[in-house]
Amino acid sequence: MKIKYWGFTPCLIMLISVFTLALPATAATSVAAIQGNQTQATDRVIVKFKSGIARASVNSILNSVGVASENRLQSVGMSILHLAKGMSVKQALTTLQASGIVEYAVPDQILHTNLLPNDPMYSQLWGLNNTGQTAGTANADIDADLAWNVTIGDPYSVVGIIDTGIDYTHPDLAANIWTNPGEIPGNLIDDDGNGYIDDVHGINAILNNGDPMDDNHHGTHVAGTIGAVGNNGTGVVGVNHQVKMMGLKFLDAFGSGFTSNALQCMDYVLLMKNTYGVNIKLTSNSWGGGGFDPALFVAIQALDVAGLLFIAAAGNSASNNDALPSYPANYDVPNVISVAATDHNDILATFSNFGATTVDLAAPGVNIVSTGPANTYLTLSGTSMATPHVSGVAALIWASNPTATHLGVKNLILASTDPIIGLAGTSVTGGRLNAFNAVSCVPGTPSMSISPANGFSADRGVMTLVSANINDCVVAQTGATVTVTSSNGDPVFNLLDDGIAPDTIANDGIYTANWASATLGATTLNVSATGPFGTIMGAVSGTVVDVITYRAKEIPFQWIDASLGTLLTPLTDDSSVNVPVGFTFNHYGVPFTSVNVSSNGFLTFTAAGATTYSNTLIPGLAVPNDLIAPFWDDLNPTVSGQVYSILQGVAPYRKLTIEWLNIGLFGGSALETASFEVTLYESTDQIVVRYLDTIFGGTMFIHDNGASATVGVEDGAGLHGTQYSFNQPVLTDNSAILFTPATTSISDIKVNGVDGPVIVPAATNILATVALAPGPLTGLLADWWIWADTPFGRYWYVQPSGWALSPVPMLATTTPMVNLPTRNLRNQPLPIGAYSFGFAVEPADGVFDGTFIDWVDVTVQ
Repeated sequence: MKIKYWGFTPCLIMLISVFTLALPATAATSVAAIQGNQTQATDRVIVKFKSGIARASVNSILNSVGVASENRLQSVGMSILHLAKGMSVKQALTTLQASGIVEYAVPDQILHTNLLPNDPMYSQLWGLNNTGQTAGTANADIDADLAWNVTIGDPYSVVGIIDTGIDYTHPDLAANIWTNPGEIPGNLIDDDGNGYIDDVHGINAILNNGDPMDDNHHGTHVAGTIGAVGNNGTGVVGVNHQVKMMGLKFLDAFGSGFTSNALQCMDYVLLMKNTYGVNIKLTSNSWGGGGFDPALFVAIQALDVAGLLFIAAAGNSASNNDALPSYPANYDVPNVISVAATDHNDILATFSNFGATTVDLAAPGVNIVSTGPANTYLTLSGTSMATPHVSGVAALIWASNPTATHLGVKNLILASTDPIIGLAGTSVTGGRLNAFNAVSCVPGTPSMSISPANGFSADRGVMTLVSANINDCVVAQTGATVTVTSSNGDPVFNLLDDGIAPDTIANDGIYTANWASATLGATTLNVSATGPFGTIMGAVSGTVVDVITYRAKEIPFQWIDASLGTLLTPLTDDSSVNVPVGFTFNHYGVPFTSVNVSSNGFLTFTAAGATTYSNTLIPGLAVPNDLIAPFWDDLNPTVSGQVYSILQGVAPYRKLTIEWLNIGLFGGSALETASFEVTLYESTDQIVVRYLDTIFGGTMFIHDNGASATVGVEDGAGLHGTQYSFNQPVLTDNSAILFTPATTSISDIKVNGVDGPVIVPAATNILATVALAPGPLTGLLADWWIWADTPFGRYWYVQPSGWALSPVPMLATTTPMVNLPTRNLRNQPLPIGAYSFGFAVEPADGVFDGTFIDWVDVTVQ
């Protein structure tokens, strides 16, 4: 299996768009933040006694606390209490606060200077500190500048970067590169006996040697975000001013690598930690590709057992990882943190994957400035760039909490995100990374974070995972009773931390359960957690909606000549025009009376993104949404072709057809064209796409048959969709596809009494019946017919002659639909194979174009 890094460029997935940045001519000077990991004094507290309290009472409580000395601040009316040896701050505060004679008692916190690092390109790092310097939104960042007032990192903590290697000679990285204490550089001897010669800074799994030098740029860029040296007056600064980074090269100069080499890097990490005592805490993994791999799964499990986090990029396909897994981010192992990307406005990046249950959080990942090979600096975008922000914050947390478990660090990262309304439903937390929240957590103040996040959307009757992450900084809070009450009247339910699905790990402080609401509309989930820590209350609000799904089915082809209608002008390259539908058309349950027609082969009911030329997977959050895509590709009517619309029929069975006729491709010639169309149907809200010509030919042959196109439908939020194909050459000339909302049915087909896919044993009689269902067409005059797709061709059932093999349907006599009787289609054994019994009803216009169809699939085995 091939694996590639998760960088991004709009045209070629997996490749990174690079811009080399020059250093500013002048560098601002500043004073470094005070170093240190403590957040408060360990031997004193500050107290203010209530006025009127007798001194004898004060002395009595001071004795019970164990105060060695008191420093009274007369002007401000406070006292600094120096504690006797053996008395903890927490114990003293508990006793003082319970005494009833103090207005307040607080720790003596450690404060620091709040000046910015002197790295000259720091001002360009909006992800660390966003002041709007890139025309973004101020504070749409991880608050690294505030976090550095708590800790700037631990020079003895090691982060493994599994990537394209690291330029360990870069002056902005060299001081923070891990050095193997057991190796003597350059003596060509395996000094420590670990199987690698001169593995001074890590390994190169491709060449099976000890030199992880980066010959690409990706890994060096990742390293700069994690740990470019701070306050050295050079270039940029990492999330950690000081840390150690181990180079683990398995991706080559082109950004690709084999699973076997990734496994070798993980094996090296475990070897150096378990056998040689290297203080490695996590691996940062900005790469992906391929499907589920049991070998990678087991290796990540081994890292988990060893107490290492595996922080992974969610992917750059703008797709839903809940529906279409992206590995390794989707491996269901406790130590995995899956990371999406945001831009400088706290908006999910257009390319970023997402997933309400499979992506954990988001972090800055658009136009990120960091180190490049050979003393350069680059601006890159991708979930690759978001991942090292999270890796860097994990290392910062360990700097403040050296004994924390890896799962404690993960829980704190997830619990300390900034909730962003626009990210609701895109990840478990619905939030963006915040370094300051994570490192400034004060022990003794348990907190609870709830998923789904505020602004969630839940499908009625569909299981939604609800979880409460309860922790005291990096310490999981177990043994709690967690109850959820919904404001819409759903039954009360409990969240459990028992390791039984849907809960993944017992006693990790994350309590989970599935919730399937039966009530539409706005609701609030009120969560109450009671345990050894007391009681914590929380709530999240969202909406329960009816999810509408569309079935996609190939149907008989009958072209509608829309060129007899209206020419849509001016449609040029990457343009759109708004067209009246002519009736009310419901798309995913939302009524529309007009639609935007894009020159790039799709319709959208909202204007945003109507000119987008770069097709993506469906569903996806990036615009365009509210989408109908018969052939979404980089088309260009300026090269060749026209776009037409035609409205036909009378209420309530009108239909609007949009036709792209002899349309060219961007970069192609007037001889390299395709023709296709889409029809919207009144009353049933069905959609039919038809393909007259899918062969561009010539120099554009690589685009033939939809090889670079998206075909499908998507809702307005980009969360639900039905994709027929994506960049696959599966479309053929003279073919048609019907998209039917699951709520639409004017007929009911059953096989042996079952409405749905049916498996029938060979040599068994089957009975297929069709009957009219109540609906908007009841009582109308219509043509109807029945067909069967069989291994031997498509057959038509026509009264009274029975089944006939024909390329076009033979229409039955027009019948009032209210009187349409149940019809027996077949009542005898069928040969082994796959069958589809279909039923069509149309206005009595003598034209077959796939209107009002239902079907049932049958497998004889």
